[in-house]
Amino acid sequence: MSVMTTDLEQIFRTVEKLSPNELKLLRERIERSARQNKVDYRPRGYPDEAAELFAIPFDRYLAMSEDERAEIAFRAYRILDRWIDQELKARQAKWLLVCGGKILDASPKLIEYPSAKRLMALGKKHGLIPFVFIYKPLIEESNWSAMADSDYYPTLPINVAKFGATKEKLLSGGVVIEADFDTGSPNLLLDYDQMVSNDVIAPQRSDQEHFRPHLGEYYRCYFLPITVGIINNGGQTVLKELGAFFVRNWRQSSLCWVNPNREALAGRNLLLEFPLKVELDGEKKATKVTGKKTARKQSKKRK
Repeated sequence: MSVMTTDLEQIFRTVEKLSPNELKLLRERIERSARQNKVDYRPRGYPDEAAELFAIPFDRYLAMSEDERAEIAFRAYRILDRWIDQELKARQAKWLLVCGGKILDASPKLIEYPSAKRLMALGKKHGLIPFVFIYKPLIEESNWSAMADSDYYPTLPINVAKFGATKEKLLSGGVVIEADFDTGSPNLLLDYDQMVSNDVIAPQRSDQEHFRPHLGEYYRCYFLPITVGIINNGGQTVLKELGAFFVRNWRQSSLCWVNPNREALAGRNLLLEFPLKVELDGEKKATKVTGKKTARKQSKKRK
């Protein structure tokens, strides 16, 4: 038997002999010691108003309605707006995973966004909501407004399917979309309801929604991985797995103010992640994907 075990046994025997008043004093002393030794995980000090949100039990969160969970996420983004930007910048990250006020993970790659399975496991483990906060994907709308008959908005035909889909499944069961092509947008944004109805993504029951500003209004979205295919000028389909934002109430969102007929918004990440060579033909008002972008020759390093 170890010395520590012997000491504990002696303490237990002493406690059993205490009177009710003495036990009460002992409990108060233990609670005071626990408060003094409690570790504060607040990195750089998040706003005090967020403490209430970070303390919400995970079981209660799961029992809430979809609108109630969305309200919690919206409040968190509004209260923690500057703190989120500060922590993302400090870590050069695109997302933060926060539970109980402690930052558990972060990454500069959106494709590494935590899965629903991982978030559920963390929520059950800690008993608190695992919040994921993403950066502000600033969309700088181009001046090509499609509102006027004399003006046109460049488009890029894309084919989308479930994450992990093969080329055959993409071509046979994917959804073909004429997406507005705007390099002012850093990411691909899609219509959530359209993608659910076409079985590209599953309905999101417990995943946290994100609220991002655009043209002075907030739109609601999820971030999920999918498979995207683009057909080049030679008829070949180029395939890539990447993350996309799925926007709720797409037609009513500010993303459709510039072009009410917009089906999706294809950003510059498609150019960079595939990567692609794209030709915009103003005379024919057509977009051509002429092939994959060729890598530049690297200059020789100095010895």
